[in-house]
Amino acid sequence: NPDVGAHTHANITTGLAENKFGISMNDMDYVIDRALEMNNVKFVGLHFHIGSQILDMGDFIVISDGSGDLSPEIYREKGIVMIPFYVMLGSGEYLEQERDISTGEFYEWMVSHPGVYPKSSTPSTQDYLHIFTEHVQRGEKILCICITEKFSNSYQTARIARQMLLEDYPDAQVEVVNCMMNTVAQGLYVLEACRLRDAGVPLLEAVKRLEEITPSGRIFFTIGSIDYLSHGGRIGKLAGKVSSVLGIRPIITL
Repeated sequence: NPDVGAHTHANITTGLAENKFGISMNDMDYVIDRALEMNNVKFVGLHFHIGSQILDMGDFIVISDGSGDLSPEIYREKGIVMIPFYVMLGSGEYLEQERDISTGEFYEWMVSHPGVYPKSSTPSTQDYLHIFTEHVQRGEKILCICITEKFSNSYQTARIARQMLLEDYPDAQVEVVNCMMNTVAQGLYVLEACRLRDAGVPLLEAVKRLEEITPSGRIFFTIGSIDYLSHGGRIGKLAGKVSSVLGIRPIITL
């Protein structure tokens, strides 16, 4: 983020020697792209100076779909690539998460439009493929974390994009993980992936460690109205009507 005066040091190994140099965040994409056009070039590490803080980056990037409820500030701070969902507010066109409508604005709309139910859409295969290709062309390894497939087909879409990518880049290292969670639990899972990355844990070892903690993830929450669960088919219509009449607010475990 150039607004906070970040400065980057890149270690680049060529066929002759390892070079270290400093670049501004504004110039980083340009320098990386130009370096990858050289012969026998391999990036062996990046670390960022943000004020007095040094953020070391491991050998992979972290990508997540937008269901982890992390703020845009955290995405930027942790270097997470977010692939957005889409939402239609009643009628009209689908809006892209965080670009066309923020999470806060979405919930404000729901509160101000009771009885009107928005529709959501997962990232497309092309959304994933575009981002995967962009980073693989830079020689980067990818760890992509998706919402539980019980709630969305985002995971399956990312898997299809991975297979399409491998047809053109058979040596690409892309791991797609079903975190089996949603919302804040997924957000914590993504942050744990960032912690492993920043600790220098290799991609496949990071995937193994994340899969070990997946069964232990739990979130408990309640809701202000049962109507959305009923309308979305999460509970039966009869149960929804009875719950509304009695004012029941269940505690839900995921």
